[in-house]
Amino acid sequence: RIWAADKLIKHFEKAKYGLQNFQTHIDREVIVLRDNSKKDIEYEDTTHTIKMRELVKAYNDLLKRTFIDIPELKEPIINADNKSIYISQHEKFIRRIFSNSSWNKNGRFYGGWWQRIPKKWRSKIYINDMPTIEDDYSSLHPILLYAKKGIDYSKLKKGDPYNVAKLDIDEPEIKRKLVKTLFLTAINAKDERSCFQAVKSELQTEIPYFKFTFENLESVLKQLKINHPAISDDFCKGKGIGLLNLDSQIAEYIIEKFVSSDIPILCVHDSFIVSTKQ
Repeated sequence: RIWAADKLIKHFEKAKYGLQNFQTHIDREVIVLRDNSKKDIEYEDTTHTIKMRELVKAYNDLLKRTFIDIPELKEPIINADNKSIYISQHEKFIRRIFSNSSWNKNGRFYGGWWQRIPKKWRSKIYINDMPTIEDDYSSLHPILLYAKKGIDYSKLKKGDPYNVAKLDIDEPEIKRKLVKTLFLTAINAKDERSCFQAVKSELQTEIPYFKFTFENLESVLKQLKINHPAISDDFCKGKGIGLLNLDSQIAEYIIEKFVSSDIPILCVHDSFIVSTKQ
């Protein structure tokens, strides 16, 4: 056994080391490829993977030099969904993760603590002691589905793609959340049953007065298909993971612009947090 002598202990007490003094990911891989079982797999580097890795490393270097905090918190912890999320300068490491053994599936940027906290707290984030705003791409995945069909959704003037008429919920925000969750789950799911089970699992405790039966959710899905005939065939066909790859390319473009200008930006997949002066 090795035991620290009093003299060594005193040296450490004087040094007052904190988490910010330790680096845990100098050589950690930032471009991750996973198989269908979500296990990391080996891959051969290409010019494309090398370029992606250089950007994510540069992004991590920028975040490392950036102080990101929620000054309103008395303790650097947010409790949400029975989990404790630590607001730490040590929880900023970003990786780009691809799925299903394919560079065309997923590819989103994961890792920052700001991705794991509830949205109401994200508005309270400060970057280098400056308040921030969060900008997002509204209804991004429905718009991308239309774009893949060669249709500009804005020109259809159909308004909010998550709007359905027949749904027995009075609060507009709750109603929209249910429809949006069903819409996004449906374009990721491979069949209706798995789609409805996923929606029920996610929202049942949040909307306890709504009956998450197969019939009720099927009725909402039918309304969505009627509202969106051009993309109705894309529901419950497992196409969503390809859209994740598209929005990851948008995020990559934006991150590259900000990194090259040495301006910190926080990516939350299809939204971005930046200081108000930027």
